[in-house]
Amino acid sequence: MKVNKLIHRQLGYMEARMHLMQSMFHGSTQGALAVRLEGELNIQHLHQALQRAVYDFPIMRTVIAECDGQPCFVDGASGALPVTVVAREQDDDWRKVLARLNDQPLDAARQLWRLVVLTPTQVTPGQPPCHDLLLCLHHALMDGTAADTFLHRVLTYCTHPACPPQDARPRSVPPAAETVLPTKMQMTWSEFVGWQREQQAQLPVLPPLPHLATMPLQARRTALATMHVDAGQLARLMDWAARQDVTLNSVLSAALLLAVDAHTPGREQWALYTTFSLRRLCAAQIDEHDVGCCMTVLPTVHRVSGQEVGSLAREHQHALARAVMRQTRVPVSVDVAQLREALMPLRHLTHFVSDLGLTFGESRLQSAYGDLRIRHFYPSVNRSLGNLALAVHGVRLNESLFLTFNHTVPLQSADWVDRVMSRFMDIVSSCPATGG
Repeated sequence: MKVNKLIHRQLGYMEARMHLMQSMFHGSTQGALAVRLEGELNIQHLHQALQRAVYDFPIMRTVIAECDGQPCFVDGASGALPVTVVAREQDDDWRKVLARLNDQPLDAARQLWRLVVLTPTQVTPGQPPCHDLLLCLHHALMDGTAADTFLHRVLTYCTHPACPPQDARPRSVPPAAETVLPTKMQMTWSEFVGWQREQQAQLPVLPPLPHLATMPLQARRTALATMHVDAGQLARLMDWAARQDVTLNSVLSAALLLAVDAHTPGREQWALYTTFSLRRLCAAQIDEHDVGCCMTVLPTVHRVSGQEVGSLAREHQHALARAVMRQTRVPVSVDVAQLREALMPLRHLTHFVSDLGLTFGESRLQSAYGDLRIRHFYPSVNRSLGNLALAVHGVRLNESLFLTFNHTVPLQSADWVDRVMSRFMDIVSSCPATGG
């Protein structure tokens, strides 16, 4: 197929996989995030800031098109940015809009991202107004770290309209992460297919969770609940983690495993899928803070019964380190037809084949931009594919930790999710006083 647009490059393996899953499974690889800003927001300055930020990052101006059978990033249609300004009637309207954005699939041939701005219709006298920025993105375009970087640039330009460009270097669409990884992590496509089968064979086959029903993909929708860990509690948790010689990521993973296990009888083993960024491994060719998709997901399996949070966190940390060494292999080319065929069985999936997921990252956003202060930052993802019973997404922003619990309606009981969240918070709160 001939494309009458500038072709930047073919999608790499991780990007192509995200693209195919998005197109085949009703938007299952897109995410959204919600940032609340407190203070006066100049909408005109915001539009101008978006235009400047999009100019800084050319990949934000692309869409995906088939070029000789291969999906490629090509120039998108010129014109207005995909931005909508909506009046917010209720303070928590952002939750409904965030869930709706997750459940409205992006059409990769037309747009790879969109932004909704919620502005208050009423402001309490004596209180500063609050605005919500809701950014929805296709994961073939960028991962969570990249979205964070993009928003940082937008808010910098928005609150300092006269500031010069943040980076004077001529920018182009960054290369696919696979092509610039260390050689030991690169594989040919045929090698990758065989190696992946070997890796999958080593994972135990875990039965579906007993409390989950079956439901076609089209009948599923994303639901979310949020949790805020304040500065004092986070400081105590990080101090405890340091004394236990474990990462905060592993502490949160252990707390999630224990919380779900406490409310799901009859299961001793759990698979936990942890998102791992490849940015630092290819930082020489891809700026660590540049936009793009540089993530992979690594599974670890844990026997939870009788575990303490400290010992389970250490187990997760060691298992994840081994997974990084053994399982971070990606092909430098991709056979799209074979990849599509490999994904086809998921089309008929009506139950959960794996269990839990966790992503955690440190935000680059500042606590304030000029007179605008950030009150919260909650990430979220589409859960329609249903390969995870529960996914937790955490962001540490300055001295706070923001957590989103994503699940699928009607596959999970809201009561079950509430009980898991309550137990999770109890575990996190008790860590400084717990041995383990």
